[in-house]
Amino acid sequence: VSMDGRCGGAGDAAMVFASVPTGSEPSSVITGCFDLSQAAVASLRFSYSKVVGRSGPRIDASADLGATWGAVWNAPAGAGGDCANGCADLAAYCGRGIVVLRLSAGTADASGVSMDDLLLVRDAACPSCVGLPGDLDSDGAVGLGDIATIVMHWGNNGAGALVGDADGNGTVGLSDIAVVVQRWGMRCP
Repeated sequence: VSMDGRCGGAGDAAMVFASVPTGSEPSSVITGCFDLSQAAVASLRFSYSKVVGRSGPRIDASADLGATWGAVWNAPAGAGGDCANGCADLAAYCGRGIVVLRLSAGTADASGVSMDDLLLVRDAACPSCVGLPGDLDSDGAVGLGDIATIVMHWGNNGAGALVGDADGNGTVGLSDIAVVVQRWGMRCP
């Protein structure tokens, strides 16, 4: 746990993963037990930071107290920067009893990988707001976080999906801010 400010909303501590020697298992933390036996759906919502182009973080789940693990979420490869929002769908583990989660750096070189603001939500799936124009941080709303995404990637250009390129012109810049401002306050239905 660190108080260095990375994804440390409201002044709380962020969990920062340590780098380990190449070939070693990535650093990880295993949660306490969650009873999902009566839940129809469940999700884990959180914020995370990572370096663009690197793996991690990752979340695995186990319904047998860690004897076996299944991946439930991996950070998108192109994502990166400070405090992106994430959500892990736990529906496959609902009705199975006690579940534990493993929060992992996902890579031996964990520089810049952190997680914070974890919230287990029973009876609610991850927001399914795919494709809301201007929602660059995938939090289901167009707002300040999307402006921050543009600023972090300002000036980047290239072909294909580009983080922060809200208008799809291949360059992150002023026209992307215009897309966000035009849709400011829009939310997932």
